[in-house]
Amino acid sequence: MKKFVLVLTAAMCLMLAGCGSNEFAKEEYEQASVIVADDRYAETGFNLTTADNGFNVKAKKFDGRDTLWTITEETGCDAAAQVWFRLSKGKAKLVLIDDNGDVFTVAEASGEEDMLKGTIIYLNKGENKFKLVGYDCKNVEIGLSLNYDIE
Repeated sequence: MKKFVLVLTAAMCLMLAGCGSNEFAKEEYEQASVIVADDRYAETGFNLTTADNGFNVKAKKFDGRDTLWTITEETGCDAAAQVWFRLSKGKAKLVLIDDNGDVFTVAEASGEEDMLKGTIIYLNKGENKFKLVGYDCKNVEIGLSLNYDIE
């Protein structure tokens, strides 16, 4: 009987520990040093499509941080960015991380929000990463299109 109670207690502890699995994403959402670090995420129904000038992402559920697209620039340059963002629940942002490890928020959205945003971003010389960072996200759609022909 003692073994049964011990096994049952251990199983319940494991189940409860799994329930808070997205807490890491919520706690790390604003921490630039963590966002720059390796990707860490939990996702369901994730689909990423990339092109020469951008990307599209759809996910049924997302928690954490995931590099979506990396672009390397020979010299620094400005680019016009068109960003669209939709999610039905949670909080998420698209960030740009330059070769120096600096983090810039390109767009941010929270539950039941649709966004279409045009902005000018600066791509530094070297590697530039676009990362999705979020927690408790459901039905996420995000896309980015860059145009280098700006004056």
